[in-house]
Amino acid sequence: MRVAVWIVIWLGLLAGAGWLMWRRLRELWRRAEDLGDTLSEVEMRVASTTAAQDTTSAAQDADSDPHPAASRPAELAVFRSPVELAVEREALRESLRQQRAARRAATLPGWARPIDSPRHRRQERPDHESLP
Repeated sequence: MRVAVWIVIWLGLLAGAGWLMWRRLRELWRRAEDLGDTLSEVEMRVASTTAAQDTTSAAQDADSDPHPAASRPAELAVFRSPVELAVEREALRESLRQQRAARRAATLPGWARPIDSPRHRRQERPDHESLP
């Protein structure tokens, strides 16, 4: 008799756990369907917005440039000479370095400017290059 009671208890626990899992899975399925509906709605809105932007930009490009850059294929770096790429990369890095230095010099507060550096002295007072 004891065994039968334990079997009934375990079966009750299993049935309760199964019922709870079924409810949670149904809720998860409902939320997934709602998410899918929302995503399809957002996708349609994005597609319509993108189409409107494309038509607007195409009209602007037609007015400004008869040969838009988007129609020309980009040259892949794999097919270019490594020497040309290295030179181009170094030129780009140097131009970015100069741009960053110009931005930094423009935004640097007065107390942080390098007044005492030899480089600054050479730039500000070229007649005093002999000073240490």
